[in-house]
Amino acid sequence: MEALTAASKAAIIMLTKVLALESGVLWSDGKLYCPARFELRLVQASNIDEIATHIPVGRYGKPGDVAHLVSYLASEAASYMTGSVIVLDGGATAGRSRRS
Repeated sequence: MEALTAASKAAIIMLTKVLALESGVLWSDGKLYCPARFELRLVQASNIDEIATHIPVGRYGKPGDVAHLVSYLASEAASYMTGSVIVLDGGATAGRSRRS
């Protein structure tokens, strides 16, 4: 199943880039954000710090983190941005965390 998940994610990323290239003048909103794991009410608060030690910022994302990013991407401030893929994961995909 990992191969199917990876292939579908790669396809969505490339589709975002191609749409930005092919329709940049008509539709300049070719942006994609890739959120990682986020805090849910299903996880007990006492376990959150333990679980998030692999994330460089030391915590899971919160709904507000996504809301701020999406708000920016939808604003006029991001109108020049197209074909972009933004990873919102607290640095988890940047490499191994140095946190102990």
